[in-house]
Amino acid sequence: IGIAMIITNYQYNIGCFVFMLRATTKK
Repeated sequence: IGIAMIITNYQYNIGCFVFMLRATTKK
């Protein structure tokens, strides 16, 4: 369960990072 939570958090953080990166790039 611990590993699954870490992987989920990792993917969630990457998704937020990519979203912010694209938002700043569009400007």
